[in-house]
Amino acid sequence: MIALALISPAQLRAIHSLKGKARLDDALYRDMLRPFGVVSSKELTTGQAAQLIDRLQAASPRQQHPKAVAMTGRYGAKIRALWISGWNLGVVRDRTDEAACAFVERQTGVQRTAWLTDPAKGRAAIEALKAWLAREAGIEWPSGHDAEVSDHKRAVLIAQWGRLVDLGIVHPGATRVGGLLTIVETQLGCELASLSDPRITSADLDKVSTVLGRRIRKARPAR
Repeated sequence: MIALALISPAQLRAIHSLKGKARLDDALYRDMLRPFGVVSSKELTTGQAAQLIDRLQAASPRQQHPKAVAMTGRYGAKIRALWISGWNLGVVRDRTDEAACAFVERQTGVQRTAWLTDPAKGRAAIEALKAWLAREAGIEWPSGHDAEVSDHKRAVLIAQWGRLVDLGIVHPGATRVGGLLTIVETQLGCELASLSDPRITSADLDKVSTVLGRRIRKARPAR
């Protein structure tokens, strides 16, 4: 028999906070716990805790207008960065964190990245997202454990440039790297030896990706 993971500390804090916001007395709170067959939130599984949090959010008068989902937790930042890359590649239709969390939930059954604590599930969500972007946008992700964040961002830029070539937005004769380097040089205002020039920062790569993303979406709205 497989043991289910118990409620995480982050979920427990969220429940206590939402209980206060919803102004529930102990009797009403016990009524909300009863369907789960427990008398204390500490006895909930992660899945049950997620359901209770959703119910508490619905009961809170301050949650009538949903707010953006925070992409926190061990894997949140990386998943969000990949999701935005998909947006800039014209593959992702909805740029919001809510949409990214919905993707994660489909892959792992976990609704929020803050609750994504299982390393196997975290890796599964990331690899599924990378595989989707590689399949739809032709990204060739760098291999090896020594690949840096900038290496992945350069891979996204090269894939973006390839999509612009395929869409006829840039000259068909332009090489993927050569033409892209010119764009990067224009953004930085200096001549560069290559896309790996140490003067190109991670923020610079993000800026160029955003610019190319606008051109891609203008020519071909995300599917």
